[in-house]
Amino acid sequence: VERASLVGNITDKSGAAMVGVEVTVTNVATNTAQRLVTDDAGAYSAVNLIPGVYTVQASKAGFRNVVFKDY
Repeated sequence: VERASLVGNITDKSGAAMVGVEVTVTNVATNTAQRLVTDDAGAYSAVNLIPGVYTVQASKAGFRNVVFKDY
């Protein structure tokens, strides 16, 4: 079975890690979503994804939401 992972780090404009950011990784074809929260290093990891096209949304109170489509 083929599977994929999507990993990343979220930082602010100064380059500092952002802790506690809610990240939602959604498969465009199936609308299946994984909800994650960044760790102390601002890192997140969505594992065991079926290959496909994904939308990634990051949100945290006090900051604007960021959405990457067709990722």
